[in-house]
Amino acid sequence: MPALTPRVNPDDTVKLYDALARHTGVRRLITADDPRVACDTLVRDDGALFAVLASHAAEPLTVKPALPCGGELTSLDGEEVSEGVELGPFGIKIMRIAGSRAADADLARPGP
Repeated sequence: MPALTPRVNPDDTVKLYDALARHTGVRRLITADDPRVACDTLVRDDGALFAVLASHAAEPLTVKPALPCGGELTSLDGEEVSEGVELGPFGIKIMRIAGSRAADADLARPGP
């Protein structure tokens, strides 16, 4: 469990969780290039897949999300997100993962 004290090894905690995910075969659908940004996905009843990025930084950030399982990020209006994603201080951004559906991404099963 990460420390409750601010600024205590946040990068090391991220590395530990990444290693645990790899060891257990968890396949993450989206990742960010900054350890201060948490990434996850939401699945709508019809199978549409959405990415959620949450900044844990007190300053604005620009991150480049990666989609290891395929698809492409679009805004909720359908515009392609080709450059970095801007997040305000402690901001959250929701985007659609186009070209991928929850069933195709095999969300419920761990990797090989």
